Amino acid sequence: MTNISTRNVKGKRGAPLAAGLTLLAGACVGDPTSLVHEAQRRLNPVAATSPSTGSGGGGMGNPGGAGEAGRGGVAGGGGGGLAGGVGGSTAGTPGGVDGAATIDADILTRWNDIADTQASRFDFHWSEVDQFPHPTYKGGTAEAYRAFAEVLLAFFAAGDNFDFLSAHHRFDVPLRYVFPSGQNGLDTSFRALATSFASPASFGDIPLATRTRLQGFADRMGR
Repeated sequence: MTNISTRNVKGKRGAPLAAGLTLLAGACVGDPTSLVHEAQRRLNPVAATSPSTGSGGGGMGNPGGAGEAGRGGVAGGGGGGLAGGVGGSTAGTPGGVDGAATIDADILTRWNDIADTQASRFDFHWSEVDQFPHPTYKGGTAEAYRAFAEVLLAFFAAGDNFDFLSAHHRFDVPLRYVFPSGQNGLDTSFRALATSFASPASFGDIPLATRTRLQGFADRMGR
């Protein structure tokens, strides 16, 4: 299996990122802003208009500017964990900073329990909170998106993962990819991913059975 994971040795994140960027066509090559816009277009081809515009409840959030927190976007850029949001805020998270970090770690473990056992040539291991393994950073190909959709579905379906996300209010918490420069890349959420990958217009020619089950999980997330 070819390993193009974002599990990076310190100081070498640029190499796998550059490889992923190169595989995207046209203006996306080497341009983080264009890369984000291309991923937004693929996940939500109707709503995506510009790389600085959030796409609302079903799409990506704003990669660096004003977004709608709790609906797939965040207010502003910067780091922070899954439970943290911008600047490490833990609003809506029981237990404060320490509790949020524990929940973050649990989510990564649950995700990797699935991702590390999937039969795929893509490595969707989630090694750091701010390095969510979105398929855009695995080459951005249709094959990568299809493989990711299967991992996402298996993650929701395994054990009590879905109930855990619900109990800790994690459906709309931002899932980020932060570039080595500190610039925010993709900014999505579990709700946005489920909705986008369930859509008939989703990129990657995702099988109907997979999309149907993802739509079921999206419906269960409610509002």
